[in-house]
This record gives sequence, structure tokens and C-alpha cells, in this order.
Amino acid sequence: MQGAWGYIRAIYTLFFLFHFYGIRTENIVPPPHVFNSLSQDISLQQENNSDDLSRSGKWKNYSDKVKKARQVVQKVKDAANFLNTLTGNGDLVSLPVGIQVGSPDGSYTATMVIEDIRIFQNYTQLFVTLEIEAPILGEQPIIFYSSDIKFSAQAGIIGDATLALMTDFPINVVDSKAMLLLKGGLPKLGDPKDSRTYATIGCNGFESLNIAGEVIFSRDWMLPVSEPLDPRPPNRVTGAFNIKDLDDPSQIFAEVDITPFKIRNGDDFVWRVKKLSIDLSEKWSPDFIIQSGETIVYETRAGLKFHDLLDSGNSWKGFYAQEISVSLPEKLTGGKDINIYADDLIIDHAGLSGYVGVSSRDSLLQFGDVSLSGWAFSIDGIELVVVETYDWAVQFGGLIYIPVFTQQGSGDKGVTEADALFYEATIDPENGYLFTTGPSTEMEMDLWLAQATILPSTTFSMGYSTKDDAIITRAVINANIGIGGSLGDNLDVNLPELGVRQLTVQNIGTPIVLNTSQWELSASGPVNVGVFEFGINPGDTSTLSSATDSSLPQPTAQVDIKSYIKLTRTESLTGQGGFSVEGEMVRNGDLDQWVNKDFRLKEVYVQG
Repeated sequence: MQGAWGYIRAIYTLFFLFHFYGIRTENIVPPPHVFNSLSQDISLQQENNSDDLSRSGKWKNYSDKVKKARQVVQKVKDAANFLNTLTGNGDLVSLPVGIQVGSPDGSYTATMVIEDIRIFQNYTQLFVTLEIEAPILGEQPIIFYSSDIKFSAQAGIIGDATLALMTDFPINVVDSKAMLLLKGGLPKLGDPKDSRTYATIGCNGFESLNIAGEVIFSRDWMLPVSEPLDPRPPNRVTGAFNIKDLDDPSQIFAEVDITPFKIRNGDDFVWRVKKLSIDLSEKWSPDFIIQSGETIVYETRAGLKFHDLLDSGNSWKGFYAQEISVSLPEKLTGGKDINIYADDLIIDHAGLSGYVGVSSRDSLLQFGDVSLSGWAFSIDGIELVVVETYDWAVQFGGLIYIPVFTQQGSGDKGVTEADALFYEATIDPENGYLFTTGPSTEMEMDLWLAQATILPSTTFSMGYSTKDDAIITRAVINANIGIGGSLGDNLDVNLPELGVRQLTVQNIGTPIVLNTSQWELSASGPVNVGVFEFGINPGDTSTLSSATDSSLPQPTAQVDIKSYIKLTRTESLTGQGGFSVEGEMVRNGDLDQWVNKDFRLKEVYVQG
């Protein structure tokens, strides 16, 4: 009986103290979703769609309720009103009261504050705010709240003591370029609990953190690419992640799958990254970062490229991936899906850096598998290196077929690898696609019955024509040609070697373009055509001219050569005149091919 009376007296004393200090007592538990309105009021809103995540993409997380919660925590700090542990209702006489824990090295501090209470028959309801400070979280601590934490002196914290993050909270990993967005508020009806960020507390304060977040990258660096089944294109490159039972908020580490993307101004190479690791930890970093020291060195065909790390070893922070695939642009593969795989992609303060390479021994695209609107080619090995986002280049090589050239003796056997030229190519932000040939190559030039030596200064380029909705492939050819061959019975032509410069051949629009000022006469001696002897004056800039008629069903190109002429069997008959050589494009299967069409004498004026 005396024990029961003592219990009643203790209850009466507590009631008197609570009433004296203005602490409310109620018999009705408040609505369980009282926090819903708070979540809706202060949910993160993005003001616009700028590429700068920190400035023009300003994130709002400073509502009145959040400010008030911060003020409550600060009040406890200023008064130093802390407990070591929550043992009973006697600890709750002077409110607000807090419990503060942290790491020994000061990398984080978690301050739990009990602001208000309500007493019920079997438990006390606590109104709790939790603030977590850590350098990796930025200047503003993240803050949590719950109005429904149950406590009793006998059982301690009762049930699931979780506090919701009061608002979506951004963490800048790279200022204005890459951020983590921690999802706040209560889960929507039917959503799992871990769809939002929450903290777990106990009688000793903060215990663990469960993060539901999203990584977001600025469009200044990366542009999202929609997959075929996506209902609508994404706004930015993003990826969702979860971290469970994190007892040290300063050591954030997670893996995330992100939206397929293209590097800004990085052509149409599509990157797909699985398990992108988020490393904001001071205690752990990937081996290749630690082994690199202060600089990562990439060895490429063009030489060495360097990525400077802001921090080295375990202090490095950023994103990295070791499961990467890169899809080659369809304009390069003729629509064929070709992927290459690599590892060690990093994203940090300096941007995105990585290397993808396939040996030249491995043919990615076999010759003849596809054509670029009539031009066959192959890709034998490729490498793609990007350093700090804006410094990137692609290099590859293989064979390319230009319709005006064939190998000797193969003109009527169809197009084979023997009819193609070896090329090396680069793609970079300044020059786009640039193809160059290898050493001087001997080829036949059916266009003018010519034998051509193609010079290494010959270049190729590729682009996309919105007007024609097609890939334009263009060759600017520098070659030395010798026009010669049989034009019929008893009529053979053998002209001196000519240097052809800036001969342009392309697969769309005007197929042949000749610049009259880009010819060179390699020899000035006379040549014979039947009974006629021709000579070309190298000082006459009007000696050679060209024209193209693309209005015909099969476009033709011709070159006119002016010369002096005389009969070889007499010295008394001479004149001025010339001849015209024409070529025509035909389709051989899926490939274009130029063949000789005609050779005509023109405007021969004879004097005796």
C-alpha cells in the first residue's frame, strides 16, 4: 500500500512541476500526420532551369519552420542545456533540452533537442528536433523533426523513433556543377519509408541516418539522353540512391545508376554508367585514386593528358565509376549499334575525366558492313579520352572507300578492301571530324582514266545535313595523276603527270568540285593522242577548268584541258585546242562508284 501511495505522490509532484513550468498535459494524441503540412510548405522548389545549380537553379530550404527549428537548437547550444542521456521525465523539467553527440575527430556533430512534451497515462510524447553538422554537408546543417516520439522512464524510447528531414536538402559536391539532393518530408501514401531521408534516435541522442537522395549534374557538363522507352526526356543527368544505417554522417558513400548522357560539346558519344560511386568519405577512396597521387595521367595516341586532383589519397571527394560503356555515334557507324567498354571514370572539382580504348587489332566495324551514303569504311581500334570535361578527343583508324578510286585491275570486280585507303581520324571540339590518309598510295582513278598517287595531305570530313537528313562525307584530295588509257580503236591517251590539289568529292549534293587554281603541271613535255601532239603551257592559269552538272539523273563531272596541238607527221600544221574528260557516278550495290564516261577533243583551231 505504501508503494502504491508513493507512486501516486510522484505522479502528483510531476503534474505540479509541469503545470508550474507551463508544460501541457493532454489525453488526446495529435493527428499522426501533423508533419504533412510542414513537408508541403517547405518542400524544395526549383526556380528555373539554368545550368548553374547553385546560383540560378536556386534551391529553397529556408522556410519559417526550418528557421524556427534552427533557432530552437541554437537556444540549447547557447544555454549549454545538455543531458548525457534521457533517463526519465525529471530530465524534461527545463525545456528545451538537448543531447549532443559527435565523432572524436570533429567531422560531425549531432544535436538532438526536445522542445516540448505531452504526458499521457503510459508514455510521454516528445517533440524532437535533430540538427546534424558536418563539413561535407556544407555551411548549413541538415535538420530533422518529429512531434511523435514516445518515451517512458521504464522502457526508454518506445517503438520506431525516427525523425523526418524537414525539407529536400542540397549538398554541393562541386559548386554549381554537381550536387546531392537529400529527399525530405514524409513518404507519400503507399511509398516505402526509405523513399525519404530520416534519422533514428535513442535515449543517448542520434543513432543513425537513412538517406534517400538523388545526384544531379549540371547541363554545363553533361546532357541527358533519353532511352527509347522513356516517356519524356529528362531535364538533367540524375540518379537515385539510398544509404541505410549510416552512423557517421561525415562518411557518405553510395552507388547510383545515372541517366545516359553525352558530354556537352562532346559529339554524339553516349555514355552509360552503372554503379557510379559517390565518395564524400575522409576514410576511403578507390585504389586508382590513391595510387595516382596528385595527378592522373592518361596515355593517348596524341600524347599524355593530365587530370590534377584537388585532394589526394583518402581525402579525394567526388564520383567515380568502373562499369562504363560508350556508344559510338550512329553517323559514324551507319546506324549500327557499337559499344566500347572501359573503367576508371571520375567526376570531381575539375569536371569529368576518363579513358576508353580498344586496340587496333580489334575491328569494331568490318569493311562493307555499312556505308555512309555510298562510302564503305571500317573502324579498326578507337580511343576516347576526356580530361576535365572540355578537353576531349577521339582517335581511330581503318579503311575508307572513295568512289573515284579503285585498285589496279579491280574496277569490274566490285568494291573490296583493296579499293579502300587507310585512314586515321580525330574528333575534337575545335575541328570536328578530320580524316587523313596514310603514306602515299597508288590507286586507279576511273574518273579520268588516271593513275593517281594519293598524297598524305588528303583529308576527309563528316557532318550532318539537316536539309538532306543525311550524313555528308567529303574528301578533299591531293594527288598526282597521270591520265592515260585506251579510248577506242587505235586511240591511246598518255598525258603528262598533273598535280591535282583540293579535288573535292562528296556523297551528298554536288559530287565533284574542281578548283581551277589548284592544278600543278608536273611535266611540260608534249604528249601524243593518235596522230596529234599536245603540249601544255604551265604559265597559262586558264589551262585547266572544270564543271559539274548534278541536274542529270546520274551526275557527271568533267575537266577541260587547253593545249597547243600539231600533227606529228609535219612541222607546218599547228593550232590551239583542247579536250574534255568526263566521269559519271553509278550505284554498285549499296556503294557509289565513279566510272569513265567520255573523252572528246574540243575547239581545235589549226593553222598551216
